[in-house]
Amino acid sequence: MKHARTNSGFSALELLIAVSILAFAIGVPLMLLRSSQQLQTAATTRAELRLQARRAVDRIAEQLAASSSGWIAQNALPPPGITYQVASGWAAGGPIVQPAEQLALVATPTDPDNGLDDDRDGLIDERRLEWTTDFGLPTARTHVLCNDVLENLEGEVPGNGADENGNGLLNEPGFVVTIGVDEAVIRLSLGGRDSQGVRIDHTTARTVAFRN
Repeated sequence: MKHARTNSGFSALELLIAVSILAFAIGVPLMLLRSSQQLQTAATTRAELRLQARRAVDRIAEQLAASSSGWIAQNALPPPGITYQVASGWAAGGPIVQPAEQLALVATPTDPDNGLDDDRDGLIDERRLEWTTDFGLPTARTHVLCNDVLENLEGEVPGNGADENGNGLLNEPGFVVTIGVDEAVIRLSLGGRDSQGVRIDHTTARTVAFRN
């Protein structure tokens, strides 16, 4: 039994096979191209988060290097963060200690702390890190160091009293400073979404030695 042939001389079966081969030949490169684009957008978002986190941590490290373990206090109440003082020099055999400064995590104005993604950016209850100089004084000034800080440090599940990310801290916020005798460890986790909507988190950590 012979297959019916089209006007071009191909049978219906041959035409179907040809179309399938053509679709495969076109589809595979398109899939590879789409995959490559997704990897590129993810890499770009990750690089942006890394740069933002590093700049903020480097600035904090520069400040804390001029401080001392006795001049730094963890915030006892929200917002989480630290209050500290730095030395600007020496006089009469002692350090010249400047007015207090504060680093604090506050709720993003467009995404209040309610467990929802109010600003629809793919992050829930993200924070921003604020730096206030002359803290508690009329001359106080507040600067935003970075946005999109995670509510909890990357890998940590809030409120369960466990140490999921293995850093020795429990339910720590997305920005935390661990204070030792001679040094402090700064940790900062940022989050974002790439152009494909894929969630990407990045954590930067740095240890800084006190000069005072």
